[in-house]
Amino acid sequence: MAPIKQSVALEDIKIRMGGNTVGGAQSLDINLTQENKPIYEGGSKKPREIKDGLMAYTGTIERLFLDVDSIKDFSDLNNGDNPYFDIIATTKNKNPERKVTITDAKLKGFKLNFAMGEETKITQEFDALDADMS
Repeated sequence: MAPIKQSVALEDIKIRMGGNTVGGAQSLDINLTQENKPIYEGGSKKPREIKDGLMAYTGTIERLFLDVDSIKDFSDLNNGDNPYFDIIATTKNKNPERKVTITDAKLKGFKLNFAMGEETKITQEFDALDADMS
């Protein structure tokens, strides 16, 4: 069966590590994918039921701005450990506006490109453990 897929565009994005705000982003898209699978009984060609599969949260964050000094406090960049972070944002072009909290996101292939100022700018894909839309 085809996976169920939902996509949400977000704005007013804050990046938090260890409870502290360490940056923001210009835009972010998050996708929830769940693969449903048929369950069979032994000796039967027809499925007995359709079972919910694993849920996966993935997304893309664009123009990510992070305070470099804050990142160094929460992650080990020398050893290449990708830091976990939380994202707090609001839905874009939705009425009523909803708050979205993405928990324990991790960038895929974390790379820093240092700018001339004290911030770094990243466009990157990420995976997350959970997302809550209230």
